[in-house]
Parts: sequence; structure tokens; C-alpha cells
Amino acid sequence: MSTMSLERKSELAALAALGALDAADAEECRRLREAGDQEWARESAAFREAALVMGLAKSQVREPRPEFKARLLKNLSGRPPSLHTQIEPTPDTSLEFHYLPSGQGEWRPLAVPGAFIKVLSLEQARGYAVVLGRLEAGTHFPAHAHAGPESLYMLTGDLHVGDRLLRPGDFHRAGPGTAHGVNWSEDGCTLIAVVSLENLAALGMK
Repeated sequence: MSTMSLERKSELAALAALGALDAADAEECRRLREAGDQEWARESAAFREAALVMGLAKSQVREPRPEFKARLLKNLSGRPPSLHTQIEPTPDTSLEFHYLPSGQGEWRPLAVPGAFIKVLSLEQARGYAVVLGRLEAGTHFPAHAHAGPESLYMLTGDLHVGDRLLRPGDFHRAGPGTAHGVNWSEDGCTLIAVVSLENLAALGMK
């Protein structure tokens, strides 16, 4: 049985689904695949489905209002130069490859204790970002509104959204102008999401 943590397997599965594996990551994936690792297989299947979801979600995004875009970019400019470089795409990413090696793209705490995100791709021109989200066990995310669309796909754990309980493999989309009450996780969860830049700016990344 592999001694690799589930979090590491999830990260590798996400990178593989996004086509962002470097040589070392690809070798780790090969070993997991050849060993028949069931956790890896489940994570890989979930992220492949999530990648399809993201492809559909791209058509839902719109150019953010200037004030929200400026707010987000100001927040990012205060980060270490290396992190800013990692997530800032080229002007036309449709003509470029974008890679985020596993050792980069740190989990960044939000203003809500126990809530974290990792930015995988920031598409400024198209007005959206692809992120991993994580809530620790018992975390309650306060009520909030959505300035733009938000699509998420559950990878691990549980997430209570209103009277719905989301589990791995479940998908949820919130349209622009909608609002969530308090979302919370009993045992903790990990998800992948496509969010508008307005929504990302409102998360309060530290």
C-alpha cells in the first residue's frame, strides 16, 4: 500500500486532469497507477470529471467589472513575486501551456478560519479562476452573495449547502446574483471550483 498522503494523491490527480504534470509528478502517478492504488484511482476519476465540468463552466463566465478586477489584482500584487508569477497567465492563454508544479501554488488561508484555497489558474482576460478549495472539519462558511457564476465539484468529504448535502462526485452551480446561507462541513472537504474574479476577490485571501 502506498504511504503517500491522500492530499498529495489529490494534488497529483488534479494536475493530471489539467495536463500540468512535470516529469517527477508523472513518475509518481505512474507508480500509483501500476500499484493499483484505489485512492489514486478514485481521485483521478473525480478530477477527470471535474475537468469536463470546467470545460462547460468556461462558457458561463463573463468579464468582471473593473472595480472587482482591480481589487483582486491589488490583493495578488502584495504576494511574494514567485507566487504572483506562478498564477498569472500569459495575455492569451488559449495559445499557451500553463503548468503549476506540485511544489508551488500554496494553500492560502481565507478570512474564515479553517477555509483555504489553492489557485490553479487565473484567467484575467476571461474573468474566472480555477481553484482547489478546502474546509477543515467543523468549518462554517458565512452567508454570502455571488457577483458572478460559481461552479464546484466535490472531491472529498461533505459540504452542507442549505438543505442539501454534497458528497464526492456531486456538482453544484450558483448563478450570478444568487446567495448562499451558511455552508458548512462536518468532517472537512476538498473541492475544485471555477469562480468569477468578483467571487474570488470577495473571499478575503490572506
